[in-house]
Amino acid sequence: MGIEVVLVVLAVVVLLIGGTVFSAWRSERSEEREDD
Repeated sequence: MGIEVVLVVLAVVVLLIGGTVFSAWRSERSEEREDD
């Protein structure tokens, strides 16, 4: 049971970090496009 909880927590953390990084990366790409 403890392992399942750890896996769920890790999955949520990865999704949150991944979503934040992906959003920041997209915003940076759009800014570069505007410069062009």
